[in-house]
Amino acid sequence: MITEGYSFDDKIRNSVNHGRLSEEEYEITLNSFEMELVKIVVKQRLRLGDARGLKTDKDMEKQLNFVGAELAFAKLFNIYMDFGRQYRAYDHVMTLRYPGRTEDVTIDVKHTHQERGHLTANIETKEVCDFYVLMVGQFPTFVYRGCIPGDVFIREENIKQLGAWRGYAVEQHRLSIEFF
Repeated sequence: MITEGYSFDDKIRNSVNHGRLSEEEYEITLNSFEMELVKIVVKQRLRLGDARGLKTDKDMEKQLNFVGAELAFAKLFNIYMDFGRQYRAYDHVMTLRYPGRTEDVTIDVKHTHQERGHLTANIETKEVCDFYVLMVGQFPTFVYRGCIPGDVFIREENIKQLGAWRGYAVEQHRLSIEFF
């Protein structure tokens, strides 16, 4: 992982873009074209997942929120989201390559509709991403709440029991607003 051997502050300080966002800029509402794009991507992911026999949640509202949050994050940070790639088990993970960098950066965008919701990840997480991001909201409007390096998030001390769900979880105050 590219983040090994650095503190969280070093990771943020050494990242690609040092721009800061104002509070108003954290909220992203997808326009009508982007909303249609999200619907197409959801249908394609469900179709391809079925064809490959993957267990995929068929709840369209949840899927619109998942993909919508990914696109809102990409829009907020001016990241191109590759919708044409082949479906894989971890299709929601963005892989980015930056000029001057030899290694890819992986980002897992997580979504919750709960205003004070935690950033969560499945206890079965095997591939740790470089960064995990939390987006809060309902399709088509989302708010960026922050990010955390994967090697700081996917740790035994972050395993929590939230109701019937057990997995990795951190509160929003532990996330960094500055991403790049």
